[in-house]
Amino acid sequence: MKPILEPKRPLGRLHAPDARDLNYPSSEAVPRSLMARLARRVLWSKRWTVGLQYVQDQGFTSTCVGCAWKHLLIAKPIQYRAMSPDYKEIYKWCIAHDEFPQNDFDEGMQFGTSVRAGAEYLVHRGFLTEYRWAQNIQDMIEWLYSNGPIVMGTLWFDGMFSPDASHVVTPTGPMVGGHAYLVRGHSKRTKQFRCVNSWGIGWGDGGDFYISEADMMFLLTADGEACCAVEKART
Repeated sequence: MKPILEPKRPLGRLHAPDARDLNYPSSEAVPRSLMARLARRVLWSKRWTVGLQYVQDQGFTSTCVGCAWKHLLIAKPIQYRAMSPDYKEIYKWCIAHDEFPQNDFDEGMQFGTSVRAGAEYLVHRGFLTEYRWAQNIQDMIEWLYSNGPIVMGTLWFDGMFSPDASHVVTPTGPMVGGHAYLVRGHSKRTKQFRCVNSWGIGWGDGGDFYISEADMMFLLTADGEACCAVEKART
């Protein structure tokens, strides 16, 4: 699906669907008994904090995929901060190895790349042991409460550029492109996900935004992907 408006802010997630992803569901990597116990929590999953000083800003580039994976490295439960690659390094590796060979020489960082390429880079560097894909909203919720944050790649709609007074975004208006971001929390009480964007702390709630379960389900089914990374513990 091609965007029909120029984006108001830089985006940069490209999607190359692969039917093989269905063979790697996130549910098979999580102990069901643990998920059932933890999913009863009703508050934000505070364990997966990033910290205001670490919120990335992609500026006028299309490096949201690099920023989303950088946020995952920074976020709890396993935090790689100073020792981890920056978002530009992640992005540059991705464009050289992703599914879009026409972007291999994107020196201006304007073309974008895929969520999968970012996961492959972190496996290559030894930060991840594997990555899987949440197939539905319940899988996402269970992963968040059991394992850690999720790198999300979805379509982005014009109405999502401007969060409301409660920092909630809704996928309204024309579709303007693809975007990647980190889902770092969920609330059973409000039925919302909490996400870290890559437009600096001046946007949203210190760089974060919230989105309802219903709207996230729409984005996931409308050309979306939820990448659940199994991080390698530091030794």
